Amino acid sequence: MRRTTLLVLICLLSLTSCTKPSKYQQQPQNVQGKALFPIKQNGKWGYIDVTGAIVISPRFDEAGHFSEGLAAVKIDEKWGYIDESGNVAIKPRYETAWEFSEGLAGVELGGKFGFIDREGSVVIRPQYNFAFNFHEGLAFVDAGDWENRKWGAVDKSGKMVIDARYDEVWDFSEGLAGVKFNGRWRVIDKTGRFVNELRFEYVSPFSEGLAVMVVNVETASLDETSNVAERSGFVNKRGEVVIAPKFDAAHRFYEGLAAVCINDKWGFIDKTEKMVIEPRFDDTLKFNKGMVAVKVGHLWGFINKSGKMVIKPQFHFTSHFFHGCARVIFNGFGYIDRKGKFAIMPHFDEAQGFSEGLAAVGFSADSWRCSFSWGYIDKSGKMVIKPRFDEARPFYEGLAAVEVDLKYGFVDRTGKLVVEAKFDE
Repeated sequence: MRRTTLLVLICLLSLTSCTKPSKYQQQPQNVQGKALFPIKQNGKWGYIDVTGAIVISPRFDEAGHFSEGLAAVKIDEKWGYIDESGNVAIKPRYETAWEFSEGLAGVELGGKFGFIDREGSVVIRPQYNFAFNFHEGLAFVDAGDWENRKWGAVDKSGKMVIDARYDEVWDFSEGLAGVKFNGRWRVIDKTGRFVNELRFEYVSPFSEGLAVMVVNVETASLDETSNVAERSGFVNKRGEVVIAPKFDAAHRFYEGLAAVCINDKWGFIDKTEKMVIEPRFDDTLKFNKGMVAVKVGHLWGFINKSGKMVIKPQFHFTSHFFHGCARVIFNGFGYIDRKGKFAIMPHFDEAQGFSEGLAAVGFSADSWRCSFSWGYIDKSGKMVIKPRFDEARPFYEGLAAVEVDLKYGFVDRTGKLVVEAKFDE
């Protein structure tokens, strides 16, 4: 991830235009051990299990998800950790507490960040302006000052294995990381060594052994004046340019192909730089099981790896295929199979992806589409839980959170409200 401010923007990388990839992070939440759900009741947070029973009574000011058997909770303005029985495992004393990752969690004490283990022992004393969780055995920390942030990386013993001298960094991926140093991006290994002397305007995380890089190049205009433009190419894990920077934009490799943009049109290259699918699309997603969504004009369709249009452009929106179907807009939300046939006809005003065999669908309750009535369908399109909720979330471990009259409860897969709608969140 790229670290620049205390505010970390978390979102999915999206392919929407001929621009450099967004430098944001996605952090999925992992619940291990028991499946416990945080709920808020009468201003306090607690947890329920998959049966809907309150197993940890609401008594916390704030509560996070469980990771590695512990969850961060806030009591009287301080954060600590509880175990899956609700017992305080680590006494609340911190201003900030992250989820556990690779056995350690970042915590803030006295305005400085350090790391503790699952016993609550301080493994790395709080001394940094900011810190992020461990990833591939290392954690990036800000050891600069508020006026001049500098990022380095520590190992689990607290040793600064990568000196804090970088203005921005990505998390390690495939053993390497892009870092911004003296205004230019370079590639380092886990010892902090630059893999070579090349410098770029930008370097992405690695994927399938390659990373996108951006350089400035001079281009000639019609009046014979020179302009500087950004061009994208690819580097290998030795930091060598293996695909020349000649594209207006590029995205990382997925399933052996990478989307590249030339003159506002997207195509795909392979790792030998061969243009296997000529640039002719206005937008694209990434390949998923041999197919990718592409936009032609204002409509989306799908091509295969040879560039053949296997599902003609006809949708105003499409998602990736997931569990064999993709969500689309065609005079309403519906679902198609991998042959492009409607598995579920498009007659919903809103729709979510499938989880555990069911998908939440919504019907507009007013002409302005400001509110919806939500229910659930199965993969045949049958309405198995009739629309009666103000909000509906995906199923997880057999339960889904639903909103009724500004209160949240949980339904099971039959639509039975197994947990009364009585929680604030």
